[in-house]
Amino acid sequence: MREIHKYTPKSVAKTVYLNVFLGALIISQGYYSKTAIQQLSEN
Repeated sequence: MREIHKYTPKSVAKTVYLNVFLGALIISQGYYSKTAIQQLSEN
């Protein structure tokens, strides 16, 4: 399955860690609601 799949386990792990880090960073900055996060992405 690893040869067939597009992504390597290492690249998947990096993407997951990055998403968790960025999510924690956004929450720590005080962006809790969906609308606040949407406004952040529009700026």
